[in-house]
Amino acid sequence: MSVITISRQSGSDGNQVARVLCEELDYVIFEKPLMMQLAAQLKAESTDAAEQLPRARTLLERILNPFDAALDAEHEAQKEISFDENALPSVDQVSALITAAYHHNNVVIVGRGSQVVLANKPDVLRVRIIAPLEKRIQTWMARDKLTYKDAEKRVRERDKAHVDFVKNFFDEDVRTPELYDLVINMDKLSVLNAVGLIIKALHNIEPPGR
Repeated sequence: MSVITISRQSGSDGNQVARVLCEELDYVIFEKPLMMQLAAQLKAESTDAAEQLPRARTLLERILNPFDAALDAEHEAQKEISFDENALPSVDQVSALITAAYHHNNVVIVGRGSQVVLANKPDVLRVRIIAPLEKRIQTWMARDKLTYKDAEKRVRERDKAHVDFVKNFFDEDVRTPELYDLVINMDKLSVLNAVGLIIKALHNIEPPGR
């Protein structure tokens, strides 16, 4: 089956959509914490550019296939990988990890410019989740018991961080509609409604050979 990338505005329920989608499709999720851990591992190994993709695929497969790796000491050690939240991986590392996730199949990749890295892959459904600003502010107020002012600040800061990451790494504007096959406005939709739309779109992608 195809790979799905999820780009989302802060507070739009995009992360929840991604998780429910994985449950419905029996996919695995590849999101920021795991990517940062694996990028730290690649950096620690001082892997040169030519070796990053095969090494990224090896690391990712061992984590996303726990039954195959249950007795693998390296896999167990990778669970304890720590990373500096402020230490960004390189463009090459991000691209290698996203490409490795693509080769894994049956995966939902959340953010990190995956819609750009996999733009030319025909068996990728690129989704953007948005919602009105007011609704997103209310979501953060309820989620973290924030004041209106603090919730608005969080939404704007996180939106800016998403935009800046993709711009700085890939020189693209994450808000550009042409980067996506499907844009879903959550204003009048539930998470399950959105998941249903994505699954319907996924089933209409022709499954070319890789």
